[in-house]
Amino acid sequence: MARLGPRAAVWRAQVSIPNCWSTLENDFMCRIPHPVVLVVALSVARLTAGSVDQAFDWIAQAVVAGRPATGAPGLSVGVVKDGQLVWAGADGLANVEHNVPARADTIYRIGSITKTITAVAVLQLVEKGLVGLDDPIAKYIPKYPRERSTVITVRHILTHTSGIRHYHYERGEKEGLPPHYFPSSAEALNIYGVAEEPLLFSPGTRTTYSTYAFRLLGDVIETASGISWEAYLRDHVFRPAGMKSSRVEHPLEVVVGRAGHYRRAGLGDAREGIGQPWPPGAQLINAPYVDFSYKWSAAAVLSTAEDLARYDIALGDGTLLKPATSELMHTPHILLDGSRASHGLGWRVNTDAKGRTWISHGGGTTGQTSHILRYPAGRVSVSVVRNVEGARNIADLARSIAIALIEGKTTSFDRGRAGN
Repeated sequence: MARLGPRAAVWRAQVSIPNCWSTLENDFMCRIPHPVVLVVALSVARLTAGSVDQAFDWIAQAVVAGRPATGAPGLSVGVVKDGQLVWAGADGLANVEHNVPARADTIYRIGSITKTITAVAVLQLVEKGLVGLDDPIAKYIPKYPRERSTVITVRHILTHTSGIRHYHYERGEKEGLPPHYFPSSAEALNIYGVAEEPLLFSPGTRTTYSTYAFRLLGDVIETASGISWEAYLRDHVFRPAGMKSSRVEHPLEVVVGRAGHYRRAGLGDAREGIGQPWPPGAQLINAPYVDFSYKWSAAAVLSTAEDLARYDIALGDGTLLKPATSELMHTPHILLDGSRASHGLGWRVNTDAKGRTWISHGGGTTGQTSHILRYPAGRVSVSVVRNVEGARNIADLARSIAIALIEGKTTSFDRGRAGN
């Protein structure tokens, strides 16, 4: 297992869970076993044999108890503590049709967590002097309409303050796309006339989350680096961080170890009911085909729970960015009126009632859902990836595990807290 200290030991176990989540799965799912595949890596220098068992049992309980409320056939989780990948495991099925168990290294679509990886790539180029945060995007994307590209900066896009809109869900924009490849952001943003539409507001004055805007940063990276966005991520993010299973999705490529893509039928918009358990009888179906090139640098990365944990480690130890750059990335953007935005550079930034600053990002995409929650001050992170669209309670599960680790409450687990 990558990035473990020299005195680390690895425990492996497979446990069959006899319970059948009959109120949440269809009859077929209830007749097959729900395996939990666990990989625990704990530093021998810091942990006694007793605490090994406690950590193992608690996280396993959290994962098993938390999955059914999401409606996901399978999920995988990676946990980082003190800069080490201390736990990685999975529950349920990666592929329902072939009865394939989910694993810690199962590959999923991570959706908009891709935005954070693109942000890291941009900031690396800023460190090298090849990109300026306050450069207008016209410098890198000459084909984008100049009346907009000269007033929108790289910083505006990274902080979701550009004024470029997000999807029009009511028009079916997220999925009603022609099933073909879009080689550039100019072509991708022309499919619905996004590039020609007026901005929602003057850049820097408000915050509106925008996948279309982040698509432009792929072109910024390519122009500044001289190589493709995909090649840049491979050479400057994935390889240095040890993210061996991570890659950009190509729809026709066969990817060994990839999870199936599912959704629940009869629930309307997949965004409805977020934070609530799936209702009984919501039939599991396959998600439709999609080519992610229309939102390439915003949502097209495939990864694993283990790789997302390694990603967090590489951010924390300076492998990917200098400490000062990471601090800037985690600092909430200040709007022109002096108010604080919800995002730093590519990441959502929140402070809880105890004054703890959390760095996070979710990824809701066709057929799968993901979440990464980071607490840099405590050197803790939890990554959750699941093979159903619009998975409920995914952030709550990550937060319950992270808070328990921070507060030292790993000897017991309240099943209700993770699932609701």
